[in-house]
Amino acid sequence: MAGFQLPAAKTLCPALALSGSLAFAEVGIGLTHGSNLVIQNIGTGSLVVSSIAYPAGFSGAWSGSIAEGQTQTIVVSFSPSQAKNYGGVLTVNSNAHRGVNTLRVSGKGVVLKALERAEPNWPRKPLQSIQP
Repeated sequence: MAGFQLPAAKTLCPALALSGSLAFAEVGIGLTHGSNLVIQNIGTGSLVVSSIAYPAGFSGAWSGSIAEGQTQTIVVSFSPSQAKNYGGVLTVNSNAHRGVNTLRVSGKGVVLKALERAEPNWPRKPLQSIQP
């Protein structure tokens, strides 16, 4: 057939972009704070995330597919086990052909002090029993 052409095949090229503020403030030893990591598929075709690798003290499991032009939000947790500075790079492992797959994370583990009473003489009056 003269003049008939097949449409050009779309080249699938998933790409990712990462965003989120993962600079955690001071967190008490044994406590956990979370912050959002956003993974965006800025390419064509489905972006398949197989895993996310974290430095010590950080975690957040997710794997799955992100459609073209869509995003996925994951909660990244910081749980210090020692009083020290934590940090490094998280890495998103995927089928992306381009884009940046790493993001810096940081936080500081601190020892919490016992809470002091707001009123040192509390209670000022002895408690009285309530009679029915």
